[in-house]
Amino acid sequence: MLPQHLIVEFWDTVRQELKRCGVAEESIARAIAIYRAALDRHDAGEAVYHRNPEDVAQTIAAGWEYGFPDPKPPAKKRSRTFKRSKV
Repeated sequence: MLPQHLIVEFWDTVRQELKRCGVAEESIARAIAIYRAALDRHDAGEAVYHRNPEDVAQTIAAGWEYGFPDPKPPAKKRSRTFKRSKV
């Protein structure tokens, strides 16, 4: 588990970068919350902390502007049933 002070520092950097990306001050907390909820839905765990906070901020800024679509689940493969030929 990542130490709490590093997690706080990471998200503070993301907030600062979101300001630079043009996200309104009053929208930053909500944008981050939506992004973190998406991470939770996908069981991302601490994977986000392996990215640069600047890159995460750019992802959040784009999602805030264009929406945070969830990826489509993979299509289920149809199982093939084989009939035995009578020989």
